[in-house]
Amino acid sequence: MQPPFFVIGAPRSGTSYLVQVLDRHPDVLLTNETRVMTYLHRILTRHSKDRMALMTERQLFLKTLRRHMPAIVRDFYRQLGADEQTRWGDKFPHYADSKTDPGLLGFIAEIFPRSQFVHITRDGRDVVASLREKGWADLEEACDIWNRHVSTAQRIGRKVGPRRYHELRYSDLVHDGGGTVADILDFLRLDPAAEIDDFLEEQQVTRTPFSGATTPPDLIGTSSWVDRLTTDEAGLVSDLLQTVLEATGYIDTPRSVP
Repeated sequence: MQPPFFVIGAPRSGTSYLVQVLDRHPDVLLTNETRVMTYLHRILTRHSKDRMALMTERQLFLKTLRRHMPAIVRDFYRQLGADEQTRWGDKFPHYADSKTDPGLLGFIAEIFPRSQFVHITRDGRDVVASLREKGWADLEEACDIWNRHVSTAQRIGRKVGPRRYHELRYSDLVHDGGGTVADILDFLRLDPAAEIDDFLEEQQVTRTPFSGATTPPDLIGTSSWVDRLTTDEAGLVSDLLQTVLEATGYIDTPRSVP
């Protein structure tokens, strides 16, 4: 089978829209949050520590289980319809959550040594506003969510290198879908697909809100945090996100004074 790829990014960053785009390709089978890699990683790192469940010959069994995990995942995707030509994988923002599952991206990179990661980013201030509006987190917690997801994803990118890690912006996907997707397909070694082009053209005419969008369709892909956060909130959020905003290019890095 072809090697898998995984779509990652902080929640509310456009991962659901990216799945909709890429799954139009006839040679792509990208599941939406099966979370199968989380399950397997937790078997090895959490459940295996339960002595009532696994006691004698623990290390030998875990080593054997780890060796066979890739084959289990491949067989699962074969049953979903993947064949020898299919680029397959899963989208799940929290694969990059270093708080709930530390080391998960490294685990994926290790057991699938040819796997690739597609990391979609969005201005953290918009993400924080959206997380708060969804009722999923308060401002400070939302800042922590964005910081750790983006930082964790970029760390695996530095570790595996540009042949296995590709980063894009949600705003570029919305406003320059053709060029942005062309770069992704080149990264994944896939040919262009008319089905994707047709979908992108449809979205330029009428935006489809995916995953419970918190902004009006005509504002999707724009930076609207200024209107969604008070002045004090914007100041707090900008301070908490500053380092990662700079690392992702959403704000300029201050130049040092000679």
